[in-house]
Formats: sequence, C-alpha cells, structure tokens
Amino acid sequence: MKKLIDQYSFELRSEEVLSKTISKVKIKLKGKNKLIYASISKFCQISSSFKSFFLNSNIEIGLITTIPEKSGLGGSAAIVIAVIFGLAQFFDLYNNYKLLKENEFPINKDIIAEMATKI
Repeated sequence: MKKLIDQYSFELRSEEVLSKTISKVKIKLKGKNKLIYASISKFCQISSSFKSFFLNSNIEIGLITTIPEKSGLGGSAAIVIAVIFGLAQFFDLYNNYKLLKENEFPINKDIIAEMATKI
C-alpha cells in the first residue's frame, strides 16, 4: 500500500461545506461548484425520496479526478454523473421503483446521463 501512495501526489484545491438550505444553494449556484449544486437541486426536484434522503443525511463528498481542466474531455459531465450516481447508490435509490411517487422519474443511468447534459 505504501508503494502505491508514494507514486501519486494529491493536491487539495478546495474544500467547502455542502450547503442544503435554499438561500445558500442559490448563492452556490453562481460559485465554483455550481454544476454539483445544480445537479443535486435538479434531482431533488424530480425525486422526493432523493430530496428527503439528501436533506436528512450527513454526507461528505470527495472528488478526485485525473481529467485535466478545460481539456474538452467531459470532466464536468463525468463529475456530475459520478456524484449523482454515488448519492443514488448511497441512498439506495438507483433503480429503486418502490419509492417512486406519481409523476416521478426513477433514478437510473439514462436519467442521470440525460440530466447531466441539461445542467
């Protein structure tokens, strides 16, 4: 394990507390992590279960990426998809049709991918 750690160098570029109140999220939608906030907000709108789990959970999200910034390799979309997929798995909502209410979409790979392109 030590040898693997010696091969990589990680740099902490930013750290922030994940805001959950509407007023703070509106401010964060204009900040550096706006795509993360926009995607979480969108999934809170389409899934009441996602919203409930998200607002009532104490979670910490860490992102490590090897995609260079502004490289045109879809780094932003990849991060959005990874965050939403991870949260859906963590909340046990991925392909979970039992908790769906009328007019709600299931959270699956197609919905996550479609939402990532619209944010």
